[in-house]
Amino acid sequence: LPPQAPDVGVLGKDDALAQALSQRPELIEMRTNIEALQLREDVTFGRYLPRISAVLNLSMQGSVPNDRSVTLSDPDAPFTFQREELSFFSGDYWFPTANVGLELTWNIFEGFGTQADLEIEEANTRRARVALAELEQGVRIEVEAALRSMKNAEQRLGAQSSNVETAELNYRHAELRQREGVSSALELREASAQLDQARLAEKQAMHDFLVAWTRYRVAVGDPPGVE
Repeated sequence: LPPQAPDVGVLGKDDALAQALSQRPELIEMRTNIEALQLREDVTFGRYLPRISAVLNLSMQGSVPNDRSVTLSDPDAPFTFQREELSFFSGDYWFPTANVGLELTWNIFEGFGTQADLEIEEANTRRARVALAELEQGVRIEVEAALRSMKNAEQRLGAQSSNVETAELNYRHAELRQREGVSSALELREASAQLDQARLAEKQAMHDFLVAWTRYRVAVGDPPGVE
């Protein structure tokens, strides 16, 4: 284990709050829901407005005779004639027509139904906005608590790491004194036990630090993955 807390990229308070408010999935979902409610409110209000529709009618009328043969003269030989039969869809028999116009529809009165529906939609939007504000406040509190936990866990880890260094130094001194015959094996065993306890406390402090870091990542909307 490292002698101090690893650098896990913890943001400052303002940056952490800004990231949480922009990335937390429940906040994103709530804002999307508010946009949908606002859209429904706008659609309901649109029922007050007139509706303008463009009208375009295209038709083709024709009169096709049974005998569609015609006599044509040769332009190079004025006294030479020939007969030809025109097609059924020849432009000589069909006449296209087009009608273009605008249609205005305005519902003057519908028994206050639109007003009632609009008030319902506005109330739904207001409730959603209040819920969003409450949720954002809860996220702020969660992020601040996570930052405090991170700071406390880092301080505990640093203290336990210092204890391990002290316990290692005491063990080396006890081992040296035991080799020189100025201390007993019992003193060396006690120093060894203290070193084991200090290392165990450091491992627990590291565990608490990583748990606090995970909660911090979740709080800011960036939960850790498999890394």
